[in-house]
This record gives sequence, structure tokens and C-alpha cells, in this order.
Amino acid sequence: MRKWKLWYLGIAILFLISGIAGAVILRSTPDAGLAEVGSIADLMDCTVHITAVEGDTDPQLGLADLVENRSLYVEEAVSAQIAVLATATGNLDITNSTIGQEVVVDQVYRGEEHVSPGTTCMVWDNYGLQVMDGVITYRNVYNLMQPGEQYLIFLEENPLNEVGGGKNFPLASIYCIYLPVPYTPDVALPDGNRTGPYAQWANYPAFAATAEIAGARNQITQEILQAYGLYPD
Repeated sequence: MRKWKLWYLGIAILFLISGIAGAVILRSTPDAGLAEVGSIADLMDCTVHITAVEGDTDPQLGLADLVENRSLYVEEAVSAQIAVLATATGNLDITNSTIGQEVVVDQVYRGEEHVSPGTTCMVWDNYGLQVMDGVITYRNVYNLMQPGEQYLIFLEENPLNEVGGGKNFPLASIYCIYLPVPYTPDVALPDGNRTGPYAQWANYPAFAATAEIAGARNQITQEILQAYGLYPD
């Protein structure tokens, strides 16, 4: 019996040592400065590589999708479970697989039972910032929301808010997840190198490969904003 106890003790010590070693390796792994980023301001001078650019793989196919599904994408936004006008604070919460952006709700268009004006929320998406090949990489067609700017944001309910008392919402699983207000047109990302200080990408609402794709996106954006009374008729 004593031998079994010693065996279990040895296994426990081995797991402990492995855990400590793993933590040391994780801490020592180069993070390109991402570990220090807690806000847009922290990110501005960091070198960031943009990888998700709409239409990059096949511009013609990307454009066809936007043209053919324009009405669907607009309807998704118009019927979203929660739609709010909110101001971004610029605060970020970055994990290995998700990114949270803090906003303060200014007006609620849909989902009044879930959120109210004046509420500070964290909105989450599955694709954001991570280190790849030693460089901070941004993996989302929609750019991060910029501090002090207003956005029309589409969210889904989170039952855990009722339990924990916090306000964390996943961004809606639709084509448009948030749009700058007032209307800010998309423009094509320049060809060539897409690695540089984040400051040079900050003013793009989203990342489009061509002027044609940017134009098709703009038509969808205008129709959605118009449906919410945020764009002139």
C-alpha cells in the first residue's frame, strides 16, 4: 500500500514539475509586445500584420458574393437580436482565441431587455489579435473600434449576464458586426506590404482588397444605416 502512495506522490510531483516548466516556457515565449496591449492606444506603435482582407483570395468571387447577397446581409442586420449605438472606449481584452472590445451604450434599437443606455459592455469576437511567426497579427476583416468613435453594433444575448451580473455580449453571427457612425466609407487597402505600425491601419473601418469590393461594402453599409435612421434618405 505504501508503494502505491509513493507512486501516486511521484506522479503528482511529475505533473507539478511539468506544469511549472510549461508556465516558464509560456512566459519566455516571445509575444512581440502583445502581452502589454490592453487598449488601442497601447497598440498604435506596435507592428501589426493584416491578414484578413476581403476579396484577397479571389476578388471576383468576393465581389459577386456581396452583390448577390446584399439584401440578405442587410436583412440580417435589420433583424439582429440586439442592435445598439455605442461609443468605443478603446479598452481591449485579448485572449488566445478571442478579443473583447469595451463600449458604452448610447442608444438601444433592438434588445432593450438585455441592455440599456449608459451601460458599459464588453463585446466579443472569435478572431482578433494573436502572435504568428513572431509578429502581432490581426485576423478580422472588420477593424478594431476606435476610442471615442460611435458604432452601430449587432450583438447576441448572453444568458451568463444574468448569473454573473456583468455585461459581456458576443458579436452577432452575421456579415456586418459593427459599422462606424457617422457613415465612413470603406476604401481598398493598398497593395503590397501589410505589415507596419497599427496606427497606419487605424482609420480603415474594414479591410477590402479592391475598390470594387469596398464600393459593394459601402452600398450594404448605407442601406443598413438608413434602416436605423443613421444615414440620409
